[in-house]
Amino acid sequence: MSTGGELLRSHLEGPLARAHVPRDAFTGAAGGAACGDLIRVSIAIDPDSPDGRIADAGFDASGCGATVAAGSAAVGLLRDAPLLAAARIGTDEIAAEHFEAMLDLTKPKARAAQQNLAPVREPFA
Repeated sequence: MSTGGELLRSHLEGPLARAHVPRDAFTGAAGGAACGDLIRVSIAIDPDSPDGRIADAGFDASGCGATVAAGSAAVGLLRDAPLLAAARIGTDEIAAEHFEAMLDLTKPKARAAQQNLAPVREPFA
């Protein structure tokens, strides 16, 4: 079983679906003015799914590694999730599911990752 640190490292070294924008995607973006990080999250919904299941997701980010890792982890949670469940994904879910090691980040880096998760919810607005 992977530890939080191993999962964090895997998201940093090989981010899931970075620079991928699914066809017919809805995209949300956010950034932290104080640190200059920027993240975009894109989702594509399966039109034949009765619960609006997310068929594909991708992200792109610039800035610190915490933001890249958070975007990668978010994509992992978004893919194949029902739309309503996906709309509830936030910092707590990403940290709990993917890497409690995020808690070991310096406070500014952890805060940057938290602030930049806003686009996970934006495509649902």
